[in-house]
Order: sequence, then structure tokens, then C-alpha cells
Amino acid sequence: MRSSSYAVGGGKRALSIRSTRGIGKSQTDGLDRIAPATVYWRKAFIVEYMHDFHVDAKTAKLYLKDVDPLWRAFWFHMNLMAKNLKEFGEGLGTISDEVFAYHCGGEKNDLARWVREVIGDAELAQALDSVKNQADAAALVNERVSMLAQAARA
Repeated sequence: MRSSSYAVGGGKRALSIRSTRGIGKSQTDGLDRIAPATVYWRKAFIVEYMHDFHVDAKTAKLYLKDVDPLWRAFWFHMNLMAKNLKEFGEGLGTISDEVFAYHCGGEKNDLARWVREVIGDAELAQALDSVKNQADAAALVNERVSMLAQAARA
């Protein structure tokens, strides 16, 4: 097993990557905005990347509130919809692989698009663009919800 550590950028948006797993595939996916470098990462790296984006309490509350009007909610399938990020993360944990593939098949990614366009959380949306399965997507959203809830209490 390989252990690696990388540091990219500086200041508030510094990206620190540590892993005891093997190195994943090379991607930049917008991280080049932070520093002109190719970054190696996996799901754990993206979560750490999001930790470096500090959100004020007002913005955190905005990201966590229910969508209005209700037609802007995310519909996973006929019986499951999410009105906010918390319900979205819970819903991602319960959907089947087929439903996930429907929303994230080919070039489209309905999950990232909804988070970007309806919720307004560009950092989470960017991270969701790279997720390849529903378990990783659910973990990512739930981690972001807990980070936002903590920021909203501050």
C-alpha cells in the first residue's frame, strides 16, 4: 500500500491531500483554478477539498433551506423527492444503482446540476460531477450537510 501527501495552492483555498490508498487517476476538474497543477485524488480527497471552502453562517443557512417553490425539488423517482440538501443526501443513500445511473448516465449529471442551479453550492456541485456511484455521492452530500450545519450554528 502506498502512502502519499500533496499540498497545492495556499491561503484559504489551499488543497491538502493525504491518502494511505493507492493513487487514483490524474484529474484537474477545476482544481487548476487553485494552482496550476495536476492533482491525484479519490473521494476522500474531494471531501477534504470541500473543507477548505469556508462558508459563512448566512450562506450555509441559504444552502440548507428548503427550495421554494416546491416544483424546484429534486425528484429521484416517482415516490422520492428532496426539498433540501439533507433530504437529498438521505435520498441518495436509498436509491438503486439504476436510478443513480439514470440521473448520472453518459455526459449528464442531474445531481450536480440541481445542486449548482437550485441550491447554489458550486463547490458541492463540482465534487458531485466526479462521483461515479450513489454511495460516494450520498457520503459526499451528507459530509457537506454536516459542514454547512456546523457553519450555520457559528
